Amino acid sequence: MKILLMPNFEKKHAVECTHAVCQKLLELSVTVLMREQHRRHVDIPGVHYGKVDRWMRECDLILVIGGDGSIIHMAKIALKEQKPTLGLNAGRLGFLAGLEPTELDLLQNLITGHYTAEERMLLDVELEDAGHIRHFLALNDVVINHGMLTSMVELNVTCEGHDVISYRSDGLIFATPTGSTAYTLSAGGPIIDSSMEAIAMTPLSPHSLFDRTILFGPEKELVVTRHKGFYGEMFMIIDGEDAIALSQNMRITIRRAAQKTTLLNIDGKPFYEVLNEKFITRGLKNL
Repeated sequence: MKILLMPNFEKKHAVECTHAVCQKLLELSVTVLMREQHRRHVDIPGVHYGKVDRWMRECDLILVIGGDGSIIHMAKIALKEQKPTLGLNAGRLGFLAGLEPTELDLLQNLITGHYTAEERMLLDVELEDAGHIRHFLALNDVVINHGMLTSMVELNVTCEGHDVISYRSDGLIFATPTGSTAYTLSAGGPIIDSSMEAIAMTPLSPHSLFDRTILFGPEKELVVTRHKGFYGEMFMIIDGEDAIALSQNMRITIRRAAQKTTLLNIDGKPFYEVLNEKFITRGLKNL
């Protein structure tokens, strides 16, 4: 088996986690692959260093050492070569991580085949703006919000050509079931089982008595435009990455993507057990 390690060395414990993972995988006779640039952080005998494009093609899976943001980023990159992703939590909550630093013995399950591959829905986000059309993939969410100089945004949402609602709010979040435990949860949205498929639309502090999340079926296509007369700053953020400034005539179409990404579960814990462990038990300890 060949495993590509992708550590995020900005995380506090990433170096020591990477050393421990490499040692365990080499003991299991796994071929460990890493980017040449990572050698300056961890130069480990027995590890193969080289170009990541080559390793992406040759590996059997990608093991990400970092937080949820690192896992999301790599899971979308892995789509190109249709490789599954396993996350090891070197961040705080690590809800998408299938492994904790204290659970490295579970790596044996990769060799014995005692794991499950979970396909996760993504959103295809089409931005039509200034005469150009661009597409983005979102595993967690799409956030449309105001800028520093704007107090609110005014947005219209339609579904398959029919008006859904107009919002004056701090913004809107469109989330997948995977993303339902992220930003949209903080905004009061529901937790959706990751095995389901749906699009959740949650307003951010709406200037309205109606502040509930609306769930749409996975086959629905949603279109977001500015309300006529609203000229304030507005941005779109995909999976918490860079903010994209939106012009006056922008049009955003959100639909289920044709592709799915695969996350590995090697500890056998169901969704609700992970939910209880990471949000409730760990959350209470941090009070």
